[in-house]
Amino acid sequence: RNIKHSGHTDQWLHTVASVQFAQKLSRPHQDNTTLDGDCMIEDEMFALVRSKGENVVLGLLNNYKVQLLVHFGDPLDAIKHGEESAEMGIAYGMGNPFISRFQFFVGLANLRAYEKTRKRKHLNTARMMKNRLKELAKEENPNVLHFILMLRAELTRVLRRLNKEEMALNQLNEAAVTARRMGSMLDDAFANELRACFYLDSQCQSFDKEQAAYYMRQAVKSYRDYGAETKVIQLQKKYKDLLLAHPQTEDKKAGSNSTS
Repeated sequence: RNIKHSGHTDQWLHTVASVQFAQKLSRPHQDNTTLDGDCMIEDEMFALVRSKGENVVLGLLNNYKVQLLVHFGDPLDAIKHGEESAEMGIAYGMGNPFISRFQFFVGLANLRAYEKTRKRKHLNTARMMKNRLKELAKEENPNVLHFILMLRAELTRVLRRLNKEEMALNQLNEAAVTARRMGSMLDDAFANELRACFYLDSQCQSFDKEQAAYYMRQAVKSYRDYGAETKVIQLQKKYKDLLLAHPQTEDKKAGSNSTS
């Protein structure tokens, strides 16, 4: 409140959006795809941001919106919010501090949309996001590597590159390790969730429900440690049968693929 009345609107908007996003992950709500809640009403927030011309904060809001939609909603809706930022010229600007996370989730949303619709444009956008992340990596951005690894692995799974599955699984392991070293428990959790889903994909040669249960349990633990109770509930409900069928799985590939 003090920040708002002091005139530093951009700081106030940034703080409110960040708190709201954290609350969406930490407390179950009926609709986890919006930022509506205790701190703000989404439509009012977007209107205020546009009226103030705070493009960076608008990018932050769209960043959070895209992430929530990838986790809880429809990838096509996530893509729409990504396109809104692109139209304003702020989605791919190198000066945007949220750019790597934004590009990763836009890329992942497009991959999931490609799985759903088989429209080539979504695959092309996902590849474009991967290439933009690689450009950021050339600038020695430390927050990019695990996003590149996760996106590469998901491309391998979605495109059924059977001869590259082992490499993709190792990439997800490296992504989890890298995220942990950076102190990003949320990204560590997501890398383990993606790895579990890789093993759970029946069209992959690596299909293995025991391994899937092991890594899903690791993801649940990391999400809980982070405080994302909404994700914990989502995964426990969605994969209830899997987790019950394999209550104490051990990692059968404890060598190069271990996340310990």
